[in-house]
Amino acid sequence: MLGLTTTITGDWPYYKAFNEYSLSLDGADDYAAAIVARNTYRGSFTFSFLVHLIDGQPSSEQTLIGINSRGSEDHFYINLMTSGKIKVYHSSNNDPATTITDEAIFANAEVAWQRISVVVELASSSTYTIFIGETKVDVTTTNGVSETNHGLFDDFADSVPTGFGCLSDNNFSSFTRQWQGHLDEVAVWSAALDQENISQIWNEEVPFDLTSNYDDYDTSASLVNYYRFEEGTGTSVEDLSTNSNTATLVGATFSSFVMHRGASI
Repeated sequence: MLGLTTTITGDWPYYKAFNEYSLSLDGADDYAAAIVARNTYRGSFTFSFLVHLIDGQPSSEQTLIGINSRGSEDHFYINLMTSGKIKVYHSSNNDPATTITDEAIFANAEVAWQRISVVVELASSSTYTIFIGETKVDVTTTNGVSETNHGLFDDFADSVPTGFGCLSDNNFSSFTRQWQGHLDEVAVWSAALDQENISQIWNEEVPFDLTSNYDDYDTSASLVNYYRFEEGTGTSVEDLSTNSNTATLVGATFSSFVMHRGASI
């Protein structure tokens, strides 16, 4: 799987024909940090990303993607628990909700490439859906952020990053709970993606360009952050959405270890 690339053949669209690099994380002090587009956390939103994990049941809880702000009143993070379950914690204006998968998602072993998608929908009380690949998994939600409080999530403007591969914590003075493995194709939408969108994103042989609609994927207009990690060198990553919120790498490096659909399960 190392170094595999996809050759353009026949009429296969160019936007599906490359995936050369991912981000390598050592689990100690590596992460990426980027500003999530203004007001995204105040409405419905979706995070989706590819992970390869060295350990699906780590010795301590780790944050795949997360942010903690405003005196601990506002949080959003997606955690890998020691049990192999996925936990989503969301608190806005000190109104918390926790969603945990009913079953272990990952075993106590290395985990091949997999896509995790978390959909947060703003309703009378926020709802949370977790997809592994294209499969909606059973979850249990404790409490729920009210519609009013959901809309009061701190407007971070242009100064506060979300951690990719860690929790951006303590009012952004530290980055903690790092995990070891590879991260790729991080995308954020200011909308709640449905099953058809999630399935289309997962079922292609290689990741395709999410800035354009394609078959059942029809939410490109709601894409607010998008990182493919195709730079291959350096300490910054281009945001391919129209918001251009460049991600900064700390410690993390580029790797030619990437997902191709035939080796993803």
